[in-house]
Amino acid sequence: YLWYRSESVDVLAAVQWVVTSPVFLVVLLLLFLATARRIMFRLDDIDALD
Repeated sequence: YLWYRSESVDVLAAVQWVVTSPVFLVVLLLLFLATARRIMFRLDDIDALD
């Protein structure tokens, strides 16, 4: 039980480090921008059809 708890704490610490790491933030930003551009293209397509 204690071993399992320590393992989950390690996982939480790793997740926390990944979330706070600048590399992850940059990747998240790039994904967000790519998704936003895709949505904008779809909106443009809808406007073009109209």
